[in-house]
Amino acid sequence: MDIPPSSHACMQVETSAGRIEIPIDQVNGCVRDCCAYCTDMTAEFADISIGSARSPEGWEVDRHWNQVIVRTTAGEQLLNLAREKGILAFKDVPPENLAKLKSAAMGKKRSGQSNLNRLSETNNTLAS
Repeated sequence: MDIPPSSHACMQVETSAGRIEIPIDQVNGCVRDCCAYCTDMTAEFADISIGSARSPEGWEVDRHWNQVIVRTTAGEQLLNLAREKGILAFKDVPPENLAKLKSAAMGKKRSGQSNLNRLSETNNTLAS
């Protein structure tokens, strides 16, 4: 299963019969309500966080890759062990990806906080 960049407006599911594309509008109804209040797109307190890669090469290349953020020594040791054992394949990330990721993470923080504020205002109104 993959959710490509928003320009694709779909979720892709690989089956034995081939790829099925489900319009993202149909998928959105299955997203848990709590996801609207999340402000931490990149698991900021994790040793390692992993998410879909994006590069100038495009989705058909990126769909097979994840981007990794290592934040601690323990995370770095674990990733280095995976490299040494040949468990994972590695390639360099374009430097501009970090700026794009920071921008996307900040957008998620803003929308999550805005949704939390709206929820809080609604709950305060109901409690009055």
